[in-house]
Amino acid sequence: MRYPFGPGDHRIMTLGTMGMRWRKIKCSLRHEYDFVIVCFDVRSEKFMIYQESSCKLINYNGKLGVIYYDDQVDDYAIELRVWVLEDVETQEWSKYAYTLRDDRFFLRDVFVVGVNSTGEIVLSMAKYTSNQPFYDYFNPEMNTLQRVEIPRFWRIP
Repeated sequence: MRYPFGPGDHRIMTLGTMGMRWRKIKCSLRHEYDFVIVCFDVRSEKFMIYQESSCKLINYNGKLGVIYYDDQVDDYAIELRVWVLEDVETQEWSKYAYTLRDDRFFLRDVFVVGVNSTGEIVLSMAKYTSNQPFYDYFNPEMNTLQRVEIPRFWRIP
């Protein structure tokens, strides 16, 4: 069923014995960042908003996770903060913080690609990798950072 309303008009779809229908609700959310996480509690029909300047939603070992990175620590370090939702009912979150420091890698303007199946956090610096693409894999359990270069099979004119 199509959402037939525009910006500023907040509605939820109700499913029931009478079929599907849209119902208008109040929403006073305001945000100033490009990245926001909006949580809607279906019981209370209330919104909560989490604002971060640079964060990424991830699947962290089958649980909802959020990664925030800060590359303003110093010239050769970034800080990753990972929150994992342990219990949806109680909204219990675990928080982990990692400082990646490696003189071999220029860790500026990094963005989080995601998390792979082994739990490694995959990072990219796409704006600097047009000639030789690569990804950095951070293993939180081993506290290791590994760069994987992607072979180029094309010629850049």
